[in-house]
Amino acid sequence: LVHNLIYEFQFLRNIVKFKNVFSRKSRKVIKFELEKYNIEFRCTYYMTNVKLEKLPKIYKLNTKKLVGNLDYTKIRHSKTKLTTEELSYCENDCLVIYEYIKLQLEKYKSLKNLPLTSTGFVRKELKNKLAKNFSYKKRTQKAINTDGKIFNLLEKCFMGGYTHANWTKSNEIIKNVTSYDFTSSYPYVMLTEKFPSSEFKKCNIKNISQIIDKFCYIIHIKFYNIQCKFFNNFISNSKCLSIKNGKYDNGRLISADEIEIVLTDIDLKFIFESYNFEKYEFIEVYWSFKNYLPKEYIEFILEKYKNKTEFKGVEGKEIEYALEKAKFNSIYGMTVTNNIRDNVIFDNIEWKEEPLTNEEIIVLLEKQKQAGFLSYSWGVWVTAYARYNLLSNLIKLDNYVVYSDTDSLKLQEGFNIEIINKYNENVKEKIKKVCNDLKLSIDDFMPKDKFGKIHCLGLFDFDGFYKEFKTLGA
Repeated sequence: LVHNLIYEFQFLRNIVKFKNVFSRKSRKVIKFELEKYNIEFRCTYYMTNVKLEKLPKIYKLNTKKLVGNLDYTKIRHSKTKLTTEELSYCENDCLVIYEYIKLQLEKYKSLKNLPLTSTGFVRKELKNKLAKNFSYKKRTQKAINTDGKIFNLLEKCFMGGYTHANWTKSNEIIKNVTSYDFTSSYPYVMLTEKFPSSEFKKCNIKNISQIIDKFCYIIHIKFYNIQCKFFNNFISNSKCLSIKNGKYDNGRLISADEIEIVLTDIDLKFIFESYNFEKYEFIEVYWSFKNYLPKEYIEFILEKYKNKTEFKGVEGKEIEYALEKAKFNSIYGMTVTNNIRDNVIFDNIEWKEEPLTNEEIIVLLEKQKQAGFLSYSWGVWVTAYARYNLLSNLIKLDNYVVYSDTDSLKLQEGFNIEIINKYNENVKEKIKKVCNDLKLSIDDFMPKDKFGKIHCLGLFDFDGFYKEFKTLGA
């Protein structure tokens, strides 16, 4: 077990031969075996998603990483004598990982049972919980698409968080900046919004007025003479299938004569709110029924949030808090994990990425449907809803926004606090609605910490004040 295995991989590739190299992308090694020896290497950074120096603090390990005890500029070779200080540095690096693995083995018993990645821990727990729940499996199967074209469209319209600077505020010191941050942005939308609940089917709608709220849509669209209305810009250049005569702001589109893009209905709604354009044309549109995520999944998310909140800062519960927090933070990642990727191969000389054939993609999609665990389309809509929550507030505060990052806004003094207050009232109303619709306890959305303070999911909360703030861009 090695933290940041890629570094050891680069060193060992000149000494030994590998087999069964597992990597999602070239050089991003998760595990490998040695060809001539019965030894498997695994990366504990992928397993924990935490830097080595932070592991002891998070999991209350007995050994600390000795930061700063090794001079990396010094040239060493096989006959270089190491000082006691240097040896201690190396030893502690190994002991930190040893103690972390020993902690996990209390639950997983054997190394072969340990998940390879940080999302694997929560995935394993949820799978065990739902192993005999056939109604959950049947409902989830309906939401899993087995059409290769739909899968490609879902990949095209999937976008992550919005990270961007207001270009008018970039590269200068801004006085008195306040930060607001969503409380658990992704879990909140997973609990309160509705998602694709059937396979997508083609329809012939031609304009936005024909879009009905009870459906989710994938829309392949062209815009002509499009231009952003605000100081902040939103459409990502990299997500456009084509752009003619575009003008850009740090990877975001200011204007263009023409763009072609694939969007969810949520993203389409926001583009209509934030851009002017001469006309648009729907090239293809696909629809799916819309519904809440399965109640069992919602209850699992609430359980993780409740545990994380109640364990925080409680003496004797430090390890439980760390484990529950890690699982809670991995819930979204688990939902959007896409296992249908190009084959990544290392032949002991170079890396190769071989695209899957259409037949291979169909086989993998059918396998996912048969398993009935999670639908990739859910993850696509999670980020769409979360982006809309952030950006719909951002455009109301446009000139006061200095910087934004996925679930937070940095705001210059003078902004209208009522916009945030109104949004927070809307969050509480949505929570009440889902509790009423699914017969859930509202207390589970608002657990108390050890001091009795309520932590409501989804609120835009004060997250700090900067006397001076400076951004150089995304």
